[in-house]
Amino acid sequence: MRRTVSAFIVLIVFIGLVLSGCTSPAKEEELPITIGVLTMGESRNAKFEGLRQGLSELGLVEPQINFSLFNAYDNEEELEAGAQGLIRQKPDVLVAAGVIEAEALARNLKGKPVISVVMIGVTFPSSLQAVFSEQGIPTTGVDNGHIELTGKRMELLRLIFPNRDRFLLVYDPRIKASTLALQQAQEVAKSNHYNIEPIPIAGDYDLTKLTKRSFSSKEAMLILPSYYLESRFREIRNLSLAGRIPVMGLYDTEAEAGYTASYGISYFDQGSQAARLVVRMVKEKRSILFEMPDSVYLKLNLKAVEQIGESVSPVGLSFANKIYTVKE
Repeated sequence: MRRTVSAFIVLIVFIGLVLSGCTSPAKEEELPITIGVLTMGESRNAKFEGLRQGLSELGLVEPQINFSLFNAYDNEEELEAGAQGLIRQKPDVLVAAGVIEAEALARNLKGKPVISVVMIGVTFPSSLQAVFSEQGIPTTGVDNGHIELTGKRMELLRLIFPNRDRFLLVYDPRIKASTLALQQAQEVAKSNHYNIEPIPIAGDYDLTKLTKRSFSSKEAMLILPSYYLESRFREIRNLSLAGRIPVMGLYDTEAEAGYTASYGISYFDQGSQAARLVVRMVKEKRSILFEMPDSVYLKLNLKAVEQIGESVSPVGLSFANKIYTVKE
């Protein structure tokens, strides 16, 4: 009897040891995923909120996931310091909230241990991927589609405001994505016989000159991709309202702030779409093709339209999601 009991105890201990050995890998898998997020300024916050919501919908919430967010508040020196700080933390994946953030990470990852990078809402991503690829860094992200959407933005601007037949193409000559979008716009204008005028804006001096310009009743303005132009949306909104000229922007937040229209994917949706790529990157640790926007929307601010004294075509009105307020 004693031998039977002893044998039984030994068996229980053995099973316990086996089970404890089987469960230890599972415990390792339960360690939280760490994500370092680099953002240039407040305007990018919606990307982070979208990312967090997208990960939550995929079942990843605290304590399964930990974020380290650095906001540079539009200070380029702070952006460099933030990139360095996030890299030192050695997260599972780094997230860049745009082109300028991705470039900062690329500069500061040189000679450092490899950390995968996901980019949220960038234009012309192949050039960025090439920079990271030279360092052996896996990358992926969401292309905001700004270059490809340029022609459609022009067509919609013409559709909404049929009385406006001359387009002012506001671009940043320092930014490759902006000049590529300009080339796209010029090709569309040529094939559709649009009358256009490219306007280079390389800084505050050029923008101030534009605010002093007199606009005709036949003109409309199209903003091409550039972080500088995006960050100056209030000045552009003000000159639009004062000059009584319609302006087509890239983001819904610009339309909400008083642009007459916008067409593209929102910051929030960019972040939400990037969530699944973050999960894939953590698991696969290899470069993945960039995704084009899942959804784009035309926003029309009827309050801004009223303030510039313009009318909207019935067809254009039927296409758009309407906004009725101008936010600061």
